[in-house]
Amino acid sequence: MKRIYYMVIIAIVSLILLVACGGSDNGTSPSGDMNAPTQPNENVQVQPPTTSDDSATGNVTPPLFEDEDNGNEVGFSQDVNVASGGRVSAVLASGDSSFAVLEDGSLWAWGINSVGIWGGMLGDGTTINRERPVWIMDDVVSVFHGTLHGLAIRKDGSLWGWGFNGNMFEGLTIEPVEGRIGDGTTIDRLTPVFILDDVVSVSAGVSHSLAVRSDGSLWAWGSGRIGDGTTDSHLAPVRIMDNVVAVSAGLNHSLAIRADGSLYAWGNNNLGQLGTGNTTFYSSPVRIKNNVIAILAGNSRSLAITSDGGLWAWGSNLMGMPGGSVWEANDLTSPARIMDDVADVFFGSYAMYVLRSDRSLWAWGDNFVGQLGDGSGTRQQNPVKIMDNVVSFSAGHAHALAITNDGNVLAWGWNEHGQLGDGTTTNRTTPFRITEHILN
Repeated sequence: MKRIYYMVIIAIVSLILLVACGGSDNGTSPSGDMNAPTQPNENVQVQPPTTSDDSATGNVTPPLFEDEDNGNEVGFSQDVNVASGGRVSAVLASGDSSFAVLEDGSLWAWGINSVGIWGGMLGDGTTINRERPVWIMDDVVSVFHGTLHGLAIRKDGSLWGWGFNGNMFEGLTIEPVEGRIGDGTTIDRLTPVFILDDVVSVSAGVSHSLAVRSDGSLWAWGSGRIGDGTTDSHLAPVRIMDNVVAVSAGLNHSLAIRADGSLYAWGNNNLGQLGTGNTTFYSSPVRIKNNVIAILAGNSRSLAITSDGGLWAWGSNLMGMPGGSVWEANDLTSPARIMDDVADVFFGSYAMYVLRSDRSLWAWGDNFVGQLGDGSGTRQQNPVKIMDNVVSFSAGHAHALAITNDGNVLAWGWNEHGQLGDGTTTNRTTPFRITEHILN
């Protein structure tokens, strides 16, 4: 069943890429939009910082440990919030993998670690699936994941990457999709390697990655459609635009917020995921909307939160993604407001989650393995309240992680690959505590 599931994933992503590549690569801007930034797309040249790790190779070598060796509509990385209490400061669910950053800066991971030729998603030096958390690296402040590869920012601002870095469609006669780690190669990395310095924010998509440096410059790398005005792939970071404060990488499109709150988008647009009012491909950033404070790019859909707490959605509804009657019926090529009083928003593969201003968590969508966390196992058309007092949350393919204000870490949903981190492969339909599994 698992093999069939991932074969279906490959077929779906391949189809999406084939359809998307058929769009017009004209790089034009929609009528009335501000012209895209004109900064040069220079190649970045940086040297790894000197650390206690192997500075000659840039590798971080994990310590020896004992653990049980257990041998996706695509999930996307989401920025995680720092919790106010407890020893776990941040959690991240991506695809069928999970990550946690402890207050001491150590990064831990568990869940799926390889699928066919795709391996090394966890960064622990192996391709073994993990039902319990294993150590990855130290001195981490933020972690991000794009299903096939991971990125972590360390306390010194250095960015490190790991995972599958080759062509995800090896053997198929379509455009190669490779170089997502950004180390200048197409070599898979089972442990973290240095990518870039002076980084404050990143996002990892399936085929490309984005990073914002402390001066507000945005850098991108990976396979085509990264926003440099071309459709070329880049194995190392290139500069895209300036004055950026937040980014989100989707399947083949990207979103960025500038310091003035303006939202920019670029890349594939065959299903309206850029929000330009059309389905034209854009190879450079185009302005979409103002007063934006948070963004999230999915497969072929996008979300934004405005300063008044409004949640806006646009793009594909191919997978039946809920979001109110306006989004349920059709794909949208322009942003439509679907909810109020939203502080943060997250995609699962077939579900959506929002944190409201009172820190309550709400969810709706498919629920076939309990991923909503309401205990019903029934698809919910409208948002249902899951829990209160949530300070950090993240959703993967069909599982979720949350930190509450008392410092506890909770998990629920699909667990076939051990992604819930409790040492089992048992699905959970309601939130249950895994704090001890991470800390012990």
